[in-house]
Amino acid sequence: MTGNPILNSPYEEPQFHYATDLDGNLNYNDIRKGRKIFMPDVQSIPTRQTQGNLWEVNDFAAEYGEELVNLIRKEVGKWRESKYESGSPTRVTKELLLL
Repeated sequence: MTGNPILNSPYEEPQFHYATDLDGNLNYNDIRKGRKIFMPDVQSIPTRQTQGNLWEVNDFAAEYGEELVNLIRKEVGKWRESKYESGSPTRVTKELLLL
């Protein structure tokens, strides 16, 4: 692994992720645009592996897009884009979302 493993600000929705194979291995040489989807059966594992497998987890977005975590991320993203128009966030929500 070379360089800084942190790609995103903790205060904003992630814009990039490391390619992750179906075994959960992160490929630090392959940075992908967008947020990595949540797959309940794949846990990301930091590794020094530089050669990726044939499949990357986001290739399965259609299959895992309905997982609760992915649905919540999508709805929070819409809420942020609307400038929180459907209601003002509570203090706790602001703390959790780092607003």
